[in-house]
Amino acid sequence: MLSCLDIPDVPCRHQEATQLVSLLGHPEDSVPQSIFLVGHKSSGKSYTLMKVLQSLGTHFASVNCVEGYVPRLLFESILSQIARENLSPASRCDDIMDFILQLKVIADEHNLHNKIIAVVLEGSERLRDMNANLLPALMRLQELSCLKKICVIFLSDLLWDKFIPCGGLPPPIQIYFPQYSQSDILKILALDKPKDYPADFYLNYLQLFVAVFLRSCRDLTELRFKAAENFSKYCEPIEKGEIDINDSSKLWKHISPHLKASLEMIYMRFETGKKLATEIHCVPPVDKHSTLSSSAKYALSFELPYYAKYLIIAAYLASYNSPKEDKKLFVKLSGRTKKQVQKKNAQIKISSLVIGPRQFDLERLLAIFYSIIEEKPHISVNLLTQITSLVELQLLQKVGNDPLEAPKYKCAVGFDFIIIIAKTLSFNVTKYLVDYK
Repeated sequence: MLSCLDIPDVPCRHQEATQLVSLLGHPEDSVPQSIFLVGHKSSGKSYTLMKVLQSLGTHFASVNCVEGYVPRLLFESILSQIARENLSPASRCDDIMDFILQLKVIADEHNLHNKIIAVVLEGSERLRDMNANLLPALMRLQELSCLKKICVIFLSDLLWDKFIPCGGLPPPIQIYFPQYSQSDILKILALDKPKDYPADFYLNYLQLFVAVFLRSCRDLTELRFKAAENFSKYCEPIEKGEIDINDSSKLWKHISPHLKASLEMIYMRFETGKKLATEIHCVPPVDKHSTLSSSAKYALSFELPYYAKYLIIAAYLASYNSPKEDKKLFVKLSGRTKKQVQKKNAQIKISSLVIGPRQFDLERLLAIFYSIIEEKPHISVNLLTQITSLVELQLLQKVGNDPLEAPKYKCAVGFDFIIIIAKTLSFNVTKYLVDYK
């Protein structure tokens, strides 16, 4: 039985921390070859694991597979962290066999045979794009290296079903991290409470804040940033003596337009916010230069299928181009444009930026989709299902609920998002936008 003192205090993640301690907290027992932590982004996987490893005093190495994008960088980073020293140039590690041999040497030199060693691989879905033998070898590292206390811990946003190679692998021990509930988010955000205001006052503000933001954003880092950014505006009339601190209705009327405006700029960093409180015990402190989400990071967080990427690009083009321009943009016709038409285009450019995305029907979306994609896939249930998935991900917005009318949509993402998606396809999206002609 585990005592309460063995479990680190991780808010809203006590059950997951308990599972990790039960697997790694007993050096006298055997440890699993591999553990797979899965959950959405900002669900506390990395922080919970680090708190457990640090509280247990476990010898560990942590590598982000985005940085270790080739096996050599991955291996050398793991070895240098386990040895707790920089490796010499002669210790270059190019393949899995060199990695295992050097790992054994380090274990002998530092007397690590009887100590639990954890190899933490964040963003492990990137391993699928590397050598086909790498993932099976890492999962069997304990067996291959003859180190009975080594455990490889994979962290991913994708389910294990997406990892299984053609030859098949015995599944690792899996621990699922669910999304934080609304009450969990309130508890975590409440830990950022400024010292100058009472807890009840700050909690009332957070309830208003979460009611506006939670439907569009569940990224805890982003929510913490936006909550701190808007709290100063919430307190402005109190500091000026215009509104009493207990008059919640007037405070709501004051902050409501600010929250809605802030929601439109979510994941964007045109202004630097005030420094957040660093005394927090659930997630690492927010650094506005490194750990805050950006529109690029947000775009790359979606692992969209190939056709879905072209569909969201087509949706953006349909939202920000007039239907009258479709023939000129998507049908290869030659001809001179009159000056009168050019003036009209200038007016369209201004109005499209001011008005925002227009609604479009499914037929127009598919027509643009087939115009911009080189291969011509058949219209199938799978293709149409991807449109539904984009709506569920809130990348597309469905307009109207009348089942008798044809469905209409609006693009719900901005230009920066589309540019990042287009770059992954080597697609020049500005070529098809009237605003950039």
